[in-house]
Amino acid sequence: VSIGDEVDAFVYLDNKGHLIASADLPFACVGEYALLEVVEVQEFGAFFDWGLDKDLLVPGNEQKIKVQKGEFHIVRICLEQGTDRVYGTTKLGKYIEDSSDDLLMNDKVSIKVAQKTELGYRVIVNKTHI
Repeated sequence: VSIGDEVDAFVYLDNKGHLIASADLPFACVGEYALLEVVEVQEFGAFFDWGLDKDLLVPGNEQKIKVQKGEFHIVRICLEQGTDRVYGTTKLGKYIEDSSDDLLMNDKVSIKVAQKTELGYRVIVNKTHI
């Protein structure tokens, strides 16, 4: 990299409100879903590996069920109003909406299998739909 070169970077706020730029890209961005691994559990919440040096916090009140280290969960990446800090949630119900207008027959999509259920498999489609 030289002076004047253009580079792609992911920019976010750290826990002190300072801007951080990373050449690494997260597994998902704000408004997207990803299957993430729990790497640390604290009393106030859990941290998930989302592909950056700084793990993603999913606060306790944003966990549908209490998560354990080593588990994988579908996480939606969110932006906190007022502070612009990025956080995650496993409470997905309020974000799931009818997406039938977004896809057409024969559209190519990216799918990540996330969970086996009694009815079949739960998948993340294009990082934006479950």
